[in-house]
Amino acid sequence: EDELFLMEYFCHAQKLAVTEQPLYRYFLNPSSATHKYMRDFQKVFDRFMERKEALVKKHGLEEACPQWRENTNWAGLLIAIGNEYAGGNGKTIRQRQKAVRELCRRPDMAQAIANLNPEGMSPNKQMVARLVRGGHFFTLTQMYRLKNRI
Repeated sequence: EDELFLMEYFCHAQKLAVTEQPLYRYFLNPSSATHKYMRDFQKVFDRFMERKEALVKKHGLEEACPQWRENTNWAGLLIAIGNEYAGGNGKTIRQRQKAVRELCRRPDMAQAIANLNPEGMSPNKQMVARLVRGGHFFTLTQMYRLKNRI
């Protein structure tokens, strides 16, 4: 939601300014929705992609960023993987691992994995991306088991 708003906002802005001064504070809430399993995540993400594609077309942004789709799919995939291993997911470990493997096989995600090596991520997300690109789903699952104490 933030990304869609910012895309629209930046496309209409006459001027932008950048400052080194932190003007925004992000509060990590351990009981927020982003820390719990979201059963319909893929449906929500697919709707987000439809809305983003409409904005890209509306503002003619494809030429400026031809890999926007792959970048967005990588971001969504990393969120979806974290979601599969989040608290509240009643699936077994094997079911979660299978779900992640299936997510990576979706044509949109598989294209992103094959065509783009994401950059500028935190070390943890870089590790997840490397494991996904290498097809190391068992290792990925074990890492999340330790991280989330599953």
